[in-house]
Amino acid sequence: MEQDPRDIVRTVKEACAPLLEKYDIAAVGFDNQGETFVVWDADTGEAATPAIVWQDTRGESVCKSLASRVDLERLRRTTGLLLDSYFSAPKLKWVFENQPDIRKRAHAGKLKFGTTETWTLWSLTNGRLHVTDPSTASRTLLFDMNKFEWDDELLALFDVRAPCCPKSGHPRDTSAM
Repeated sequence: MEQDPRDIVRTVKEACAPLLEKYDIAAVGFDNQGETFVVWDADTGEAATPAIVWQDTRGESVCKSLASRVDLERLRRTTGLLLDSYFSAPKLKWVFENQPDIRKRAHAGKLKFGTTETWTLWSLTNGRLHVTDPSTASRTLLFDMNKFEWDDELLALFDVRAPCCPKSGHPRDTSAM
């Protein structure tokens, strides 16, 4: 299950254009498919993957291979989630295992990762913002919901490097904006 990430940004722009012409908007909220993600080039902003949606099951094999090595109770305490391909990390690991060039580029710091709101904000700000909300970050299986930070053990488990992840801090921390 995939979407064209450019279509996501295009439809947001189309929906917002009439509002921006009519109103002086000071703030916005963003509701999105929190488990859907995109990987894109850090320099050009071009998508390296389609938007891989929450319904996609290609991460099931990753979950099965990790199940015997994962402390499932720690995973639940840390993320509030179960080891399931519904979430972003197993699908991202699957991409890395099946598209070695994407893995190599991501590990070299040449690619960015984010859910649909991260991708959209990156695109709308011409790469100035690589951020996510902690509630959305928590849907990746990579984020420690107790510490409000990316979890090093989970990043290693799913073969993700922290620099490719968006900034996501405590809800009272506005430094990302």
